[in-house]
Amino acid sequence: MYIEGLGEAMGYVGNEKETQQKFVEYKDTIVYDSGDCGTYTEAGEILISGRKDLQIKIMGKRIEIGVVENALAEVDGVSMSAVVYDKKKNKLVGCYMSENIMEDGKLSRELSLRLPAYMLPAKFVQLEQIPLTPNGKVDRKGIDESR
Repeated sequence: MYIEGLGEAMGYVGNEKETQQKFVEYKDTIVYDSGDCGTYTEAGEILISGRKDLQIKIMGKRIEIGVVENALAEVDGVSMSAVVYDKKKNKLVGCYMSENIMEDGKLSRELSLRLPAYMLPAKFVQLEQIPLTPNGKVDRKGIDESR
C-alpha cells in the first residue's frame, strides 16, 4: 500500500537511507511505501491483509507468517511464539516459549486444527526467550542466531 496526501511527511528526519527506501516515486508523485498489503472491498473500504515483509511463498502458496505465529500462540501451554523462514531448506520453523517441553507432534496436531497443511512449520524449537527489538517486536535475526 502506498500512501499519498496532505498529511504525508516528506521523509525521515536525519535518515536519508530510510527515506530513499520508503518514499518512492509512483505515477509521477512521491508516495510512502507502508509495507502493508491490502485490497479495496466492494464498498470501497481498504482491507489490510498483512505485511509484505512477512509474507513468503512456499510451493507456490503465499503464507503470512503472522497468521502462523498467532495460531502457534493459541496452543495451550505456549506463552509466546515466533515463526521464521529457513531459506536454505524452504521451510517454516516455529519457535515458542513454554514452561513445559512440548512434542513436535502435539504442536503439529494442534496447528493442523487451525491452519492448512502447507502453512505448518516443518520444525519446532523451544526457546527460553524470544529475542525482541528495542521497539518490542520479534527480532527474527536474533532468533536465527539463538537456534
